[in-house]
Amino acid sequence: MIQPMLENAVNHGIFHKTSSGIIEVDFKTTTLTNQYIIIIKDDGIGLNKTKKHNKQTMGTAKAHSSAVIAERLEILNDSGDWNISYSIQDRSELNDGTGTIVELSIQNLTDL
Repeated sequence: MIQPMLENAVNHGIFHKTSSGIIEVDFKTTTLTNQYIIIIKDDGIGLNKTKKHNKQTMGTAKAHSSAVIAERLEILNDSGDWNISYSIQDRSELNDGTGTIVELSIQNLTDL
């Protein structure tokens, strides 16, 4: 699940920096709702600058990793065993420096 998200952090965030970068991955669990939270945080150029850069270099082509993520989530959610969602935010919009934060929420519905 997280492989394409980590790949995005490297290829679209860190790669375009002029200095080295950092990617943090945090795993959290909540026993109350049987939910797992995975947070991927990088200090790359950020989501907004990446979109602008991709528009200039790729034209109308869509990022392949976004389709892979959507397909994986759809398969798992359709099984009825999982409720999975994710969000992506530019850290500059959160006054949290530069880079991107991806939060993946995974809830196992069979153990409720």
